[in-house]
Amino acid sequence: MEKAIIWKRRASQQILEIEGYLLENFSPNEVYRFLDKLYRKLEMLQKYPEIGQRTRFKSIRRLRIGRRVSLFYRV
Repeated sequence: MEKAIIWKRRASQQILEIEGYLLENFSPNEVYRFLDKLYRKLEMLQKYPEIGQRTRFKSIRRLRIGRRVSLFYRV
């Protein structure tokens, strides 16, 4: 059963800021590829919430989006 992703207000704002930064500094194709990868990972996360690596904090997990980009989330 899929789980809903509940975005905190700060996280929602940050994702919009990141998207704005990407649009200003990278080509539309690169931005599209990154956002496509991000949203595919989010779909996987909905289906398999435990997919991310455990961190030293019990309820926090890390999902790698790219080589230098990670998404931290709470289960």
